[in-house]
Amino acid sequence: MVSPPRATPAAPGLGNLVGRWLGEWLLVRLLGQGGMGAVYLSQGSNGQLVAVKVLHPALSRDAALVERFHAEARAASRIGHPSIVGMIDLGHAPPDLHYLVMEHLVGRPLSQVLEEGVIALPRTRELVAQVLAGLAAAHVRGVVHRDLKPDNLFVVKHEGQEQAKILDFGVAKLVGGVGSGQTVAGTLVGTPEYMAPEQVAGEAVDARADLYAMGVIAYRMLTGVLPFRGPTVLAVLMAHQQEVPPAPSTLNPAIPIEVSDVVMRALEKRASDRFASAQDMRQAWLAGFRQRRPSSVSLPALGTPIPRAGTTPSPATPPSPRSGALATTSPAPASRPPPVELFRVRLEAPGGRPVRLSCVQVSSGGLLLQDEGSEWPSRFRTDAQLELSGGAIPVTLEVVGHVTPTQAKAWGTAPGHWMQPVRPTPDVTRFLADFAPGKRPTPVSESQVVADDPAIDRLVRRYVRGRTDDPYGLLEIPSGSTVEAVRRRVREVEAALTAPLSGRLSTRQRGELEKALTDVRSAAQRLLRPASRARLDADRGDLRGVAQAIRAGISVTELAAAREEYLSRNTGAASRSRIHEVTARSWEARGRFEEALEEFERALRADPLNLSLHKAYWPLRRKVFPHLDESAA
Repeated sequence: MVSPPRATPAAPGLGNLVGRWLGEWLLVRLLGQGGMGAVYLSQGSNGQLVAVKVLHPALSRDAALVERFHAEARAASRIGHPSIVGMIDLGHAPPDLHYLVMEHLVGRPLSQVLEEGVIALPRTRELVAQVLAGLAAAHVRGVVHRDLKPDNLFVVKHEGQEQAKILDFGVAKLVGGVGSGQTVAGTLVGTPEYMAPEQVAGEAVDARADLYAMGVIAYRMLTGVLPFRGPTVLAVLMAHQQEVPPAPSTLNPAIPIEVSDVVMRALEKRASDRFASAQDMRQAWLAGFRQRRPSSVSLPALGTPIPRAGTTPSPATPPSPRSGALATTSPAPASRPPPVELFRVRLEAPGGRPVRLSCVQVSSGGLLLQDEGSEWPSRFRTDAQLELSGGAIPVTLEVVGHVTPTQAKAWGTAPGHWMQPVRPTPDVTRFLADFAPGKRPTPVSESQVVADDPAIDRLVRRYVRGRTDDPYGLLEIPSGSTVEAVRRRVREVEAALTAPLSGRLSTRQRGELEKALTDVRSAAQRLLRPASRARLDADRGDLRGVAQAIRAGISVTELAAAREEYLSRNTGAASRSRIHEVTARSWEARGRFEEALEEFERALRADPLNLSLHKAYWPLRRKVFPHLDESAA
């Protein structure tokens, strides 16, 4: 789950477990260790790489600790959010090894990122918003983390963008559930630097304790320092209860006042004075960046060191969205020339309005498209055409930042939107490389433009993006197909779409083929991952498809989490299913198998992810209809 830069050879007390199988998982390499055990990079029998967290054998004799260990799996699996590490399975290997199986994350903890100093404002904005979104999902399901800190937040890359992941729900409280009373009286649960005052006092905590911890984390990301410090742990704990830290904007004037206010509200001593929910805090956090009030002081570019007293900051320079600068009122050098149009971009603005904007800057952070209109939503995506001599190159662009008129005046550039290509094709990469600073773009002659091939258009139309909500329809296979049939069909479709890419294609058709390939692979993942297929087919009412997911090896934990989500969306389904199940077993006891089969099917229609019903239904179906092909079940 966490990949530190240097892995130690073995976990003390656990012995060398590398090379051992735990269930279907082969332990390959030790990733890290802590007070409760160790985490190993592992590979499943199907080749899947995962992280396996093994509880220290000496702790397995403590029933409360084992229950807390299992609670981590239950807590994470019931949430299912992109900002929370995915829980795959849990198990026990004789005689005394308890383990959790989680998705393997490639990246680094936020604590390592913070070692580099103040984090750029655009980056801080996105990472904090992602964590708050994950907390909102957890809190709605009654899960409070209670030990949020930079070590428990992991930063990974997803489709070229950073994604924050919340780790270690080991001390999470399942509100109203099994984990509610797990903390031993008098035991301090949490990390002193990030603990809410009510947590320090040993009082009952709720979701607002997590918001307090997020206030501490955001404060440190924005300023580079902790709001509460002291020479001893006791001094830090007392500071949480008694001291009011300086507002972040007083330490770094580049921080918008509204954003600073959000952090200070999260750090209120009384829980009732904080935000009511993580979603409320997230909305206020994002709004703070949009509603920046002007400051009377000259703002340095964030990403450069905050000047010490008696020093003079260097002049600000126009940033890319990845450089970290967000706001400055430093005057632009008089010698800086006005922005020059590099090329035009055709695209659809929010709301579907077609526009044609000038690109005035290209950097590693993306393209700056000149526009004096309102700011577009962060992460807004749109299909676009990069105009060039003799044709155009298709590309999907995503908003990653903005330049306001005030910033544009200070930086000597143009106001507009920073947009980054999403999964750029080689044509896009080559084209943009021509506009690197100091490089003259290469002209494109008419002879380089390849005409569209009607056969390619017919091929692409079979796998258009709009059908990704129906992976069976996209792959042109019947629902309930076996895993082997799905894999075979995916190979056929990939071969058909990949073959033309080796020849000469127009830039439009090459881009559409690559998009179609992406959609086909996404559909394949939905059907080949047992958990996602079980959810999909349950919602479709496809019992045979759910049976295929069970047959493909969905874990008990994943199935239970999927069933809980399904029943929460379908009120009364469990009760209806139970009535039909009781009737079915009554008919079955009297030898009325056809009537029993009908009732079992009605029960499954109401509760399609009920494993015990599947175990009763399919064998009985084969008994009643032995001539039918039930291999798919």
